[in-house]
Amino acid sequence: MIIDVVAVAISFFALGGVLFFSALLLLLNPRGRSVRWHMPFQVGLLLWLLGQGMASAGGGHAWGILSLCMAVALPGLFLTFGMVERLKTTRWATAGVLGSLAIAVAFVAALRGGTPPVVSLSNGLLWVWMVSGWTGGALLIWARVPGRSAPARREKADIPLALVLAAAAPVCVGLAFLLSARGFTLYAMPPITVALDFLVFVGIARHQYYDIEVRVRRSGELAADAAEGERLAIVGELAAVVAHEVRNPLTGVRSLAQRLAEEDVDDERRRRWAGVILEETSRVERLVSNLLEIARRAPRPVPGQGATPLGPLFDDLALLAGARAARGGVALDVQAADLVAGAPREPLAQATLNLLLNAIAHSPAGGHVRLSAAREDGGVCIRVADQGPGVPPEERERIFDPFHSGTPGGTGLGLSVVRRLARELEWRVEVGDAAGGGAEFRIHLTEAGVA
Repeated sequence: MIIDVVAVAISFFALGGVLFFSALLLLLNPRGRSVRWHMPFQVGLLLWLLGQGMASAGGGHAWGILSLCMAVALPGLFLTFGMVERLKTTRWATAGVLGSLAIAVAFVAALRGGTPPVVSLSNGLLWVWMVSGWTGGALLIWARVPGRSAPARREKADIPLALVLAAAAPVCVGLAFLLSARGFTLYAMPPITVALDFLVFVGIARHQYYDIEVRVRRSGELAADAAEGERLAIVGELAAVVAHEVRNPLTGVRSLAQRLAEEDVDDERRRRWAGVILEETSRVERLVSNLLEIARRAPRPVPGQGATPLGPLFDDLALLAGARAARGGVALDVQAADLVAGAPREPLAQATLNLLLNAIAHSPAGGHVRLSAAREDGGVCIRVADQGPGVPPEERERIFDPFHSGTPGGTGLGLSVVRRLARELEWRVEVGDAAGGGAEFRIHLTEAGVA
């Protein structure tokens, strides 16, 4: 029994290399189609190298037959894998694997038990089979797949690798003719196989990462579409808020202008009402300007800055809301305290007017709405109480959500604006039960000059 130590060392060295690349492929993507259908080829390589190594070590005749069968089956397994990569379907993959094994068994049977003419024909067909399988599989794997929009730099980088793989089989056949067939199979083919397996591994990895790149790009497109939809929803909500906030002062201005046109008022009241009209039209203008500043990412108001006397503010709010209260048969009870709130006048007027109009809308005819302020907990508390149905405890958070309205025809935006302003300026807004029934909204904020 002759042991070829060099052949054994080369075979088992190549066996280790193939095992290493197989493990890397499984770690890369164990469930991927490419890796799954490349594994039969890898298993064929392992069996061929194992059989060749054991036969060279004197392991017996069976190892030699196993090695020869796997050597003949490998081109078919490689071609099958290339078809899976090119066609992106596994419909014929199982048939390709089984067919390759059947062809291998037929070739080995013809080579070992056939007559000299049959052996000669089988040898010729075997070389055609080898060249066709290896070259065809390489071209299928590395040729650009129709419809796949691969980057240009990737295609250029693939050209040398494709040429190496495509030329490997003819070069190996040429070397086999120059050397003895047995010497080439034992000493040259295993290292060449490891090199080719490395190139195949690179190919699968590059394709795999390219697919990941495509998926990431598509995910980015979906995320961009979702962001665009969210942006449009925000724009729609913002437009509704703008319409709501502009309508409030315009309604009061329209009411005062109508009274000026229809009633005989003295000069003092005319000047007073005209001043309120000018103030509210200026508020609309400032509201639009603030929206433009938001679009330009202007900084928000700084919490705690500004001071607003509540007496004049309450008087103006009573004038603005008086006409709507009168139409609903609701009496306004305004108790203007001699207090100065530590908040800018514009957002405070906007929030309080929203609460006042909300209270009027929920009060029955003949009821009254009370607007008051008092010192409380070291600051100022503005209270707006109505005589409506009140707010159940389970609804006291939801009523501040946009478009959640408890009255027919309401927009559900007034209270959401109040909460937004409170969050931006670090106020505290809460709702509870009013004395005698109804709801009471409270805005807690600092008093000017009080930390």
